[in-house]
Amino acid sequence: MQFNQSTLGHSQDYKQYFRAGDIIFRESDSGKCAYIIKRGRVQISTEEGDDKVVLAELSEGELFGEMAVIDDSPRWATATALDDVVLIIITRDVFLNHLEGSESVVRMFLHTILARFKNVHAQLLGLGEQQHTWDIKNTGGRNNQTLDQSVQATVDALKFEQSLLKGMENEEFELYFQPVIDLRTDRIAGFESLIRWNHPRRGFVSPLDFIPMAEQNGLIVPLGQWVFEQSCKALKEFNQIQELQFLSINVSGRQFIDAGLHEKFIKFSSDLGLAPQKIKLEITESILMENPEESRKLLNRFGDHGFPIAIDDFGTGYSSLSYLNSFPISTMKIDRSFVSAMLKDKGSMNIVRGIAGLAHSLDMDIVAEGPETEEELKVLREIGCEYAQGYVISKPLPMKQAIEFIKDY
Repeated sequence: MQFNQSTLGHSQDYKQYFRAGDIIFRESDSGKCAYIIKRGRVQISTEEGDDKVVLAELSEGELFGEMAVIDDSPRWATATALDDVVLIIITRDVFLNHLEGSESVVRMFLHTILARFKNVHAQLLGLGEQQHTWDIKNTGGRNNQTLDQSVQATVDALKFEQSLLKGMENEEFELYFQPVIDLRTDRIAGFESLIRWNHPRRGFVSPLDFIPMAEQNGLIVPLGQWVFEQSCKALKEFNQIQELQFLSINVSGRQFIDAGLHEKFIKFSSDLGLAPQKIKLEITESILMENPEESRKLLNRFGDHGFPIAIDDFGTGYSSLSYLNSFPISTMKIDRSFVSAMLKDKGSMNIVRGIAGLAHSLDMDIVAEGPETEEELKVLREIGCEYAQGYVISKPLPMKQAIEFIKDY
């Protein structure tokens, strides 16, 4: 199995050095890490009576000692440095973090493969068949499922995925629209489109439940495209009643990195005769900071075609100010957690003022999320926030009610 250090993202702190002839670990030693060879060669051997049997000679990019991160079994062989070697350490915690963060189907396959590999290895060494359990359960990991529970979780995930697919085919999804008010004129500036799922048996399914699943299995890409297209159609209808400044559409992380996304957005909006300047794309700061340089390139593609960009939930992630200044962002959204607490907590008030000052210094306008009282709206106006959306103005509305809101406001 070949690995690359940059793929794993390890730093210099994960390196370990051995001289030629050094024993890296011995057969029957306990161990809680695996190694990837960055430089040099390593010999893997075992003892049969008084004889040494060489099992393998490994070189740069190869993995060894991997069973130590799966369970607490002793080392089954001895590893010796044939040259001066540099090794990258893969600790059990690192392995568990990646395993537990993987999609459930992948996780079940991996555990099944590992269990079978362990049994074959044990039989070759004369240890007999090992129990087929979720071996990580005794390693201090946070996931204490048995393999049977893992299979059930996988079945549940697959059923949910099929339910999502049927929901898309049967048009069970619907857009709701939350009004955004211009605090300078007290007029409707636009809406944020929000997806809802009306399941025929489960009833209303929260986006918090189905969006992460759609992200994992990739369905968020076609689902996100549907949201974009339906939002554009809604904007065209809204504009026939009152010309809006914008309509905001959320873009997910998986959708954001889709290679043809900006071409799809440009073509569809152009076919409808909509100006891209009216379609504001909302992206969370955590998505942007996963790969800042690539994010900047992708955002520039949208910006070059006129799409305004809003950074969502600002203040809850980890933006670097140097990167923030280089992104083509026109709007900063202040997270509702700060807005709802600002009249009760001085620290939250200072954060809201600080974000507002930062945004204005970077020539961005501000949308304050989540105000629930007229007093909060008054303070937001005094701070200089241009826009607000929250329950004090309106909850998210289905299309027909959103049209009535425009007519009556």
